[in-house]
Amino acid sequence: MHHAMRPDIYPPPQGSLVEESWFEERPQRPAQELLVALRARQVVGLVQVARQQVPGSPFQRERLVARIDALAVALSSRRSGIGTLLMRAAQEWAQQLGAVEIRLSVDAFNTEAIGFYKELGFGVVWQWMTMPLPSGDGE
Repeated sequence: MHHAMRPDIYPPPQGSLVEESWFEERPQRPAQELLVALRARQVVGLVQVARQQVPGSPFQRERLVARIDALAVALSSRRSGIGTLLMRAAQEWAQQLGAVEIRLSVDAFNTEAIGFYKELGFGVVWQWMTMPLPSGDGE
């Protein structure tokens, strides 16, 4: 669905959820955690969560938050509770850090994911909007 809706951002789907080489090539980041769900030694889900320090300003208070950068569950494993388990594990990680909230962004077209996040207790706080810019090559 993602590739069909935004081929400019998302690559075409692969046979597996994530190729093993991605794990090997992925740089280690101390402020980030990758939690993986396995079934029969195959990756069927993952959540990537990061620590984010929000700087204080005259407009907002300084605070530590956790940011979900990616949540993916294999099509064959959806609606089996894996996504919920991964998100709960991310929540535990965030609480151990001392984060005061978990943030995530979700594509507006992904109504299934929006419903899932709402069931977990997430709510809309702001809207993130984008505007494509010309590429500079005349197009």
